[in-house]
Formats: sequence, C-alpha cells, structure tokens
Amino acid sequence: MTEPLLHPLLGVDPPRVGDWWLDARLAATPSGVAYTAHSEAGDHVMVLMLSEGATADAAAVDRFAGTVDRMHIDTVLARGGRGQQGGRLGHKYVAPADTPQPPVATPEASWVALAWDGTTAATAEAERVLAEVDLSWLPPKGTPSGPDYELPWVDKVRPGLARQWPLPWPG
Repeated sequence: MTEPLLHPLLGVDPPRVGDWWLDARLAATPSGVAYTAHSEAGDHVMVLMLSEGATADAAAVDRFAGTVDRMHIDTVLARGGRGQQGGRLGHKYVAPADTPQPPVATPEASWVALAWDGTTAATAEAERVLAEVDLSWLPPKGTPSGPDYELPWVDKVRPGLARQWPLPWPG
C-alpha cells in the first residue's frame, strides 16, 4: 500500500472545519483543498473544502453538492457550509452551533468529511471531486480559436471561510 504525499498546512488554512481538526493538506486545486483531519475522539477523516472563489459561485456549489450526493452513504460522514443541507445526503448536514454571524456575512465554504483509509486512492478520489467542481476534466469542444475560457473565480484559490465558535485558541 502506497501512502499519499502530505503537505503542511498554510497560514490561510483554518485550524478546524466542523468537528475536525486539520492535520495536513492532501491536494489543492483552484476549486478547493483536501485535508486529512481528526476529531476529538481520534477518528481520522478526509475533509474537502471549496475555495473562496468556488464558494462564491452558486453553480460550483451545486456541482460540489451533486457530486457528494452521488457518493456512497457510508463514505460521507458529514457535510456543511453553503448549499449542503439538501439532496440525498442532506441529513448528514452539520449546522453551525450558535456561531455569531457578522453584519455582512460571507457565505461559509462548502465542505464534506469523507471516510479516510490513508491510501493514494482516497487522494485520487479527492482530486476527482474537486475536478468535478472546476470542470478541469472536460476536454475542449470544437477547434480552439480566440481567447481561452476561464472560470471567473479560478484565481481565488484561498480556502473558503470556516467559522469557529467557540474559538479554538485562548484569547
């Protein structure tokens, strides 16, 4: 069994998403980031979170939710953020508990916690899900001419907003 290549967390990464503390980055694409994470109970999961740009695009959020809804029920442990409360696996939605909302609320990034077995196949699945959001798997149609099309949010690659309450650090 080959182990996936883990990358350190960056300063823009949240310390926690939902009930899971982030440990390392598995993959990053313009549409989002895949992390390894653990719960207070010691359960290990893979968390996929949309980027800032993809979170702002309703179509990208819908593609993410649709991809998650097509997964096996035992693979999806929890989901949260914008646009994740509906669909076939909507009952796995985790509502933020008593999180104070700022006056101008930026939408919380869509995320999903998936079963993690520590293999490269799990990392490939994360990359597949993120590719479904940014449509990078689609081949060009027809003969290329003129300027290339680019999703308007493709340069906004920072992880989306994940609100924490209570705050995970003293303060």
